Amino acid sequence: MSATVSVNCNNCGAPLELASSTNFVTCAHCGSRLAVKRTASAAFTEKLDEVAAHTQTMSRQLAEIAYRAELERIDREWEREKAKYSSGKSGGADRETHPVPAILMGILVAGFGIFWTATAFQIQSNRRDFFPDHASPLDGCFPFFGLIVVALVLWGMVSTVMHSGEKAKAQDAYRRRRAAVTVEQFLNPQRRRAP
Repeated sequence: MSATVSVNCNNCGAPLELASSTNFVTCAHCGSRLAVKRTASAAFTEKLDEVAAHTQTMSRQLAEIAYRAELERIDREWEREKAKYSSGKSGGADRETHPVPAILMGILVAGFGIFWTATAFQIQSNRRDFFPDHASPLDGCFPFFGLIVVALVLWGMVSTVMHSGEKAKAQDAYRRRRAAVTVEQFLNPQRRRAP
């Protein structure tokens, strides 16, 4: 015959006599489902519903921690990616490239380049009229300098607009990734989608 242990129901306090190897019991008095816990010197009961509630609470808390960690990971990745779209530091903060100021500045500088080119052609043709015998190897260089300025400005404008479009797409992808993460994914890991 196996040894018995005396414990009380954790819910109603009724005495229970159990075999020493029993791990779970239902109280005959109140019907509570109980887990039998043992220490080196004593045995006691704990309601399984409370254990389940504590386990569920802990599971929810762990899921929330994992959820926040995942959001922080996505945010760190975005900060690293966003650095590719910054044009340098301004007062300690990243300066972002915006297409409108770049286009306006480009139009202004391109206008200056066109003005330079037209003026240089005019000066060069007047010089030939007044000094036909004085040819120089630099004749024609000054108008082309203006054309080079215009070409560089147009290239800068196009690359800035394309760069800001790429950043907008990357930011939209970041926002979608962040919105797709939910706490429930961490409560049910088998349902979690791959990032």
